Amino acid sequence: MTNLSEIRRRAHAQYLIPKTSGGLPAVAATRSFSRRFISVLGGLILLYLLFAIVVDPRRDFGTGIFPVVSLDSRGDKMRLFDQYNQRKAVEGIVVGSSRSMMLGCDELDAKTRWRWFNFSVDSARAEDYLAIYRWAKSKDSRITALVVGLDVEALHDRIDFDGRLKANPGLMGALGGGKPSAYRKTTDFLAMMKTVFSRYYLHDEFRSLLVALRPRPAFSAFGEDGVLRYVQWDGERAAGRFDLQKNIKESREEYVRRLDHMQGLSAKRKNQIESLVKEAQRDKVQVVLWITPVHPEVAKFLARETAYVTRLEETRSFVEQLRTEFTIPVFDLSNSAAFDGTDSGWYDGGHIDQENAERVINRLVTALR
Repeated sequence: MTNLSEIRRRAHAQYLIPKTSGGLPAVAATRSFSRRFISVLGGLILLYLLFAIVVDPRRDFGTGIFPVVSLDSRGDKMRLFDQYNQRKAVEGIVVGSSRSMMLGCDELDAKTRWRWFNFSVDSARAEDYLAIYRWAKSKDSRITALVVGLDVEALHDRIDFDGRLKANPGLMGALGGGKPSAYRKTTDFLAMMKTVFSRYYLHDEFRSLLVALRPRPAFSAFGEDGVLRYVQWDGERAAGRFDLQKNIKESREEYVRRLDHMQGLSAKRKNQIESLVKEAQRDKVQVVLWITPVHPEVAKFLARETAYVTRLEETRSFVEQLRTEFTIPVFDLSNSAAFDGTDSGWYDGGHIDQENAERVINRLVTALR
């Protein structure tokens, strides 16, 4: 009588490891297929990574072969600052979001007799302001003036750091109060790699290839002093084809999304603004803070569709606390009437043009000694 162990052995041989036509066990064949599959997959991944490095649509790798279609204003402004500061020391910087990018350094230079650089970056929030100030100050201690353009959304209580800030070792190191650790460098690199393998990055790669095949003027560009120029919109204005109302309408939904889920001002981000002011005063740097506006039509729309009015009042209250505690000049320019702005002096619902920017500067320089 066959014992139990023999029955198990035969069952295992007959059913669990059946023979293939070539005489090899199925498990061995499966392992061979897995190795081939992994090799092919690994090869495709390396091939795609090589493609991404060569095209480099966001200037992540410094290849410079194909056109950049998605600018990183943080990295770009850092490079521009280094170049601009090397020629002659920067004495004043502007920080803020893209809504502060039009503050012209030529006008500030002429009216204050200091050399200015506009260090405003896309979608900036409180942590960006603090990181940029620390980084710029570490580059040159001769900075003596700081203009802060504070958006309501800069104090958002539900949104994490911008991915472009997270992927910037220099600014993240400044925000952390020191040089980035090996761990931080590794996580930053992995974060960038995660972005490279996203469908959005792939979309930018193909956009870069299309622009290379069919060159066209850039939509916008930074001057050597960091000031933004809307190349396409300025061209449309010169040709009489600029449609401000269309741009304002598109801005409405954008700003609804920006304010989405915002239920108050972030305590952490308020603390970061306070740290910014404290550190600047410790460094003997004069601080002027202003609340940025949106177009009056957008403001009315947001008042109906969002809690913008409540968030704006909270921001005004916070700014007043800063004025009282630190004795710094603050300007509530959230309403364009506060700086005698015109309704036509805009590019869209959130970005003033050069005319309105000069009017803002005229208000700010009254507090700059």
